[in-house]
Amino acid sequence: MSEKFWSEDSRYGVIHRSADNKSNCLLVFVHGLFGNCRGTWRRMPEWVLERCDRDMDVVSFDYPALWWQRTSVPQAADDLRTLLETEFGSHRQILFVTHSTGGLVVKQMLKQSFLTLKEGVTQQESTIASSTSIWLRCRRVINIAVPHSGGSPFMTGILKVVYLSLYPFLWPFFRFVRFVTQGKKDWGKNELLIVLRWKNPWLLALEKTFVEQLQFAQRADMPSPVVHDIFAKSDLSVPIKADTGEREIYFRGTHGSVKVPRQSADPIVTIVADIVKRYGDDPLLGLIDHLLGRIAEVNKLTGVENLIGTDADTSSNRPDSQKTPGGTQEETRDQVVAKVHAGSERLRRIAVARARVWVSPRFCA
Repeated sequence: MSEKFWSEDSRYGVIHRSADNKSNCLLVFVHGLFGNCRGTWRRMPEWVLERCDRDMDVVSFDYPALWWQRTSVPQAADDLRTLLETEFGSHRQILFVTHSTGGLVVKQMLKQSFLTLKEGVTQQESTIASSTSIWLRCRRVINIAVPHSGGSPFMTGILKVVYLSLYPFLWPFFRFVRFVTQGKKDWGKNELLIVLRWKNPWLLALEKTFVEQLQFAQRADMPSPVVHDIFAKSDLSVPIKADTGEREIYFRGTHGSVKVPRQSADPIVTIVADIVKRYGDDPLLGLIDHLLGRIAEVNKLTGVENLIGTDADTSSNRPDSQKTPGGTQEETRDQVVAKVHAGSERLRRIAVARARVWVSPRFCA
């Protein structure tokens, strides 16, 4: 890893700042069990930016992941959320690259972010337009060898038995170390070693809830992350099962080697770079984000609840001068959809030449 690439050492990892400090896109790397923010990824973050020819802010998040360190998925997820909300609250495009349990940390963090967002909107304490929710700002999650259903039944079973057998003897020592160092060395029970057991109900519930949140966001036309999964063909730690119906990629390698590129042209770097390139320094994304926010604010101020409705709903209340001869948005939409379904050869462009907004008097009271 080129030390010059990382410009800052943070309490939560290492940071690379873009040269002009105007980056609107943030690339976040999250390591897995027994990993760390530098050694896990080596030069991959640097090579990704070189490959996609972009300069943006990059964070390699660090959390306690060694067997003697006190940690858990929710605790690490809370730390990640704190970092993103306090240090990078202005970045509107966030991309995650995770390895192993790092993918579980990000998934837990996004799940909690969605719940907070939904609660705030439901109670009218915030709007989607004004919210800085990480869920709304997250664009992609690239998971590398993430054990969504747990690790290998054999390996995690042996590891759990050995660890739980030894922990009662180690616990007094861990507590003594925390006391002597006043918490600087936060040694204790590593819940990651336990939660990784195969078909752990907690992991299955996390995956189920996250998928349901993605489906809810899609039905509600809310922004939601796009998730990609990459697996190693020779991974003995994470069972894999090829499914042609899923958007999954399988690489040659092991659980550890699949995420470490040997050169900047490696396939893993190319895949990540191709995705990152779509978001880095694209002015149109910022324009669209601002436009959608303005539309949502106008809807809130005017009390508009639905922009698509039948002409019969409101035409009787409108004066003749305000009636639109072209029909409502629903009628116009249906005409366009009908032509698309009919395979019209003439339909090559859709142009909006003029828009008229009419607000019902009941919304102005």
